Amino acid sequence: MTNRDPPRLSATDEFADVPSARTRHPVLALGVVGLAVFLVFHVRADLVFALSSSRATDLGDARALFAGDGTSAARPLPLNRLVRVSGLPDRESAVQIDTQGSWTFSQLFRVLGTNSRLYVHRQDDPLPASLAERDVFTGRLIHIRDLSFQSAIRRYYAGHVTASHHFSAAEIRTAFGKPQATVRDRAGDAVVLRDQDVLAIDVAPADRLRISLPRERFVDAPAARAEIERRGGTNISAAPGVAGSSASSSSLPPPGSHHVFIAAFPPDRRATALAELGDLDRRVEIRPERETHRVRLSSMAAAPAGEDALVLDGARVPLRDVRAIRSLAPAQIPADALLLIEGDVPRDHLHTLLACAVLVLFAGINLAGLRRGLKRT
Repeated sequence: MTNRDPPRLSATDEFADVPSARTRHPVLALGVVGLAVFLVFHVRADLVFALSSSRATDLGDARALFAGDGTSAARPLPLNRLVRVSGLPDRESAVQIDTQGSWTFSQLFRVLGTNSRLYVHRQDDPLPASLAERDVFTGRLIHIRDLSFQSAIRRYYAGHVTASHHFSAAEIRTAFGKPQATVRDRAGDAVVLRDQDVLAIDVAPADRLRISLPRERFVDAPAARAEIERRGGTNISAAPGVAGSSASSSSLPPPGSHHVFIAAFPPDRRATALAELGDLDRRVEIRPERETHRVRLSSMAAAPAGEDALVLDGARVPLRDVRAIRSLAPAQIPADALLLIEGDVPRDHLHTLLACAVLVLFAGINLAGLRRGLKRT
């Protein structure tokens, strides 16, 4: 048996020409880094809010913030910060917001006296008693235009929500005879009125009353009228559009169940007469007579000097009988309107801070790997 010589080691490395493996392509690594940067940039507002102070900045009364011309705040406001503001909400034009596919509802309403520049998104449902008892709102302040669904909110308000503005007679007189005028409503908001806008004028003469007597007690209208005359009633007339028609309010007598008259009483006899009529039957209804006139601004005018009255389509109405002057116009959200998201505090966005930290870490790992790969080449 012969001994073999030991194998000779090659002087050259046979794996020298094998390329080193990379975990990912450089383009893919750059794409991952770019995606991470984009996501962090996209949530930058939430990130800044999460890092802001948890102590609310007290802004005071909302009306004072927009006390100037109403087109902008009286002083710079801390946007994307936790703030506290007080004000009177416009519950008439509030809308309910729900998340599609869930039974979670929230409320969105404007704050009166801010010229529609401040809205509140109230998310608690049901509303705690501590919040319902006072009109003070604490939350995150942002621009409405920063909402992802802001265009849908604006369209809905413009198409379905009506905001009532109430005016004094002195203010509304300044708009007479003008194609367009800006007047202040009783809440302090500046409202643009055009000559073709329709106004609702509620008129309630102080000496005129609406008296409803039950048909079961008074078979015919003459007997019911005679009962009112016996108590000193004058200028008695049947209420227009009542007999045989439907009542628009559940507080009114059922249609066709009462004889309804409009009557006046002498001042010295008024209280006694009303007490006697009320004692006739528990179903007797007595309420002030109230009419609503819907007229265009161009059809309104001030009475001649010395006469305290308004002229509505040629008819004079004493100012003492005018109970309200209001406009019914679609609610418009201004482009620079602000939104206070009630209950939204910085600690609610700590998950955003954690997610951004993970994204930054992931981007750093990819950049480090990309740098090592470039050095090897």
